[in-house]
Amino acid sequence: MKYIYLKLFNKIVNIFFNFINLFHPNAIKVLMLHEIVADDVTPKRLQISYSNFRSLIERLKNKGNVLSMEEFYDCFSNKEFKGEYVITFDDVYESVYQFAFPLLIANNIPFTLFINISLLDTPGFITTNQLIEMSRSELCTIGSHGIHHVFFRDLKEEDVGKELKNSKKALEQLINKPVNCFAFPYGSFVACSFDNIRKVKKSSFYKMSFGTIPSSVWNSTVISRYFIHRVDVTKSLIEKI
Repeated sequence: MKYIYLKLFNKIVNIFFNFINLFHPNAIKVLMLHEIVADDVTPKRLQISYSNFRSLIERLKNKGNVLSMEEFYDCFSNKEFKGEYVITFDDVYESVYQFAFPLLIANNIPFTLFINISLLDTPGFITTNQLIEMSRSELCTIGSHGIHHVFFRDLKEEDVGKELKNSKKALEQLINKPVNCFAFPYGSFVACSFDNIRKVKKSSFYKMSFGTIPSSVWNSTVISRYFIHRVDVTKSLIEKI
């Protein structure tokens, strides 16, 4: 009951942007992935099989239009949208290092990892050493996913500030590179508020931040640089690429 009106609002927003998306064929799709599972495992929600991920990479390689996070930032800033794709991973399960990383490197495809500090070095997720190894690739961009994987909406303003600042600082110390992008945990309007989005902008810690509104990105005043849309990768979406 606590989030019932927020869930309704979030659903309306998703339907609105998905409808408007139909009129923007050249929009950029920021793809969101979580966990990759072996082909003998039935994928659950937010999981994708290895064979389907491999198919995604093959299709994107043939298109030749996958952007790095910095290239996407330039396209967004300059309002240049030509139907490109951006690959992002949230949480970063160990399977990303095991299955995705080798394929992405072999096919010269850029990608972004949104790291949640509390999940590092825990069962099922990447280790600090694996993070450092992947970050050394020129194809890899590291972004923050917060310190704790929680609803930012439920945090006090000062705690939101700490999540933004401390996660960036911790990651930069680990990888010895700047961290300029952020993705809200869960990323819906149920999980984060307009105040949270304004906090990211006001802090100036990040060039851009991401939510989970399931829509492409096009030139629009209603798409904020601090709450960019992303599309969950499914088998049906891959088949349309």
